[in-house]
Amino acid sequence: MKYIPLIFADILTKKVRFIFVILSLAIAFFMFAYLSAIKQGFVGGVDISGVDKMIIFDKVSNFNLMPIGHKFKIKNIPGVKNVNEASWFGGYYQNRKNTSPQYAINPEDYLTMYNTGYELNEDQKQAWIADREGALIGDVIAERFGWDIGDRITLTSAIWGNKDNTNDWEFNIRGISYQKDKNANMQGMLFHHKYFDEYRAWGNDQVAWFNVQAEDASTLDEVGNRIDAFFKNSDYETKTSPEKAYSRSYLNQIGDIEAIFLSILSVVFLTLLAVTGSAMAQGIKEHISDLAVMSVIGFSSRLIAIITVVETVLVALIGSSIGIALAWLACNLFGDPTKGLLPIFHLPNFVVWQGLVLAGLFGLLIGLVPVFLILRMDKVQALRTIN
Repeated sequence: MKYIPLIFADILTKKVRFIFVILSLAIAFFMFAYLSAIKQGFVGGVDISGVDKMIIFDKVSNFNLMPIGHKFKIKNIPGVKNVNEASWFGGYYQNRKNTSPQYAINPEDYLTMYNTGYELNEDQKQAWIADREGALIGDVIAERFGWDIGDRITLTSAIWGNKDNTNDWEFNIRGISYQKDKNANMQGMLFHHKYFDEYRAWGNDQVAWFNVQAEDASTLDEVGNRIDAFFKNSDYETKTSPEKAYSRSYLNQIGDIEAIFLSILSVVFLTLLAVTGSAMAQGIKEHISDLAVMSVIGFSSRLIAIITVVETVLVALIGSSIGIALAWLACNLFGDPTKGLLPIFHLPNFVVWQGLVLAGLFGLLIGLVPVFLILRMDKVQALRTIN
């Protein structure tokens, strides 16, 4: 601890360089943390998928509709615990930029199958179930659009027209769910499939997919095979997948998110670190004469080396901490940059620790070069460089 003032005095010798290094590190680690949050938002949809749940689409295409009557047949298949019908809505609020996930579902079945990770007031829950035009929204969407309980809102669907020959649909906000778990996906809007089915202009008595909960998670594949076998050779054959497998497959259709993330991050992040590391190492080299004086007045080479490494690690941690803190603020203040398209969006704690560990290793690596010079330092020659 007694050498801390000495370390800071050395760091602040070249204030302009210090500011440049800190800013460069802050930018680099801001990008690291923020892009990590976005990547986690994409792949997090896989992690939050239920281990005991499956999703059923039409075998030919996910965009083909299936008869609602499939639901009752699926319920009677051995190993099936619960079934929920669902359809996408594709709506926006006021203008096309205000999109968010909206799904027509069966409220009772949905709440039975997905009952963890969020809080929902019991009175609001019952009000939503009782109101055919009622909607349940996540707190993220409520805050974004300024919606509250009792509001009557109008969404325009890019897909579905209604029996009034318009694409405008009205809903009553009956419930707002609050996330207990940041990995819970409750950022969208849910409403009654019966209301949706009765009011739409086409596709009546059909659904886009079914969510199925198995009685035993270990029998997921077996139950899925039974379902597909049951509808084999029918007019509407099915394709059943575990939710996790489907989520991963959906991501793969978009692209290899992790590869895209790594390619962008590696180019920018490593370039910034290379420039920053060069500046930090050069600063240490310029202090060789000062280090020689320290050696002459009694500091051992080992102690000088330790002080030097601590200095580079400290600078790296300061810069990275600023960048990660700014990324955390951006995630919490501005929210999902895709405006609700990500299943989840937050900066996970493990990313913060990854960033700090990476910064520490970076500082250690940068400090090794001058340490090597210090250990081989010719004190007389170094003293001659003093102006």
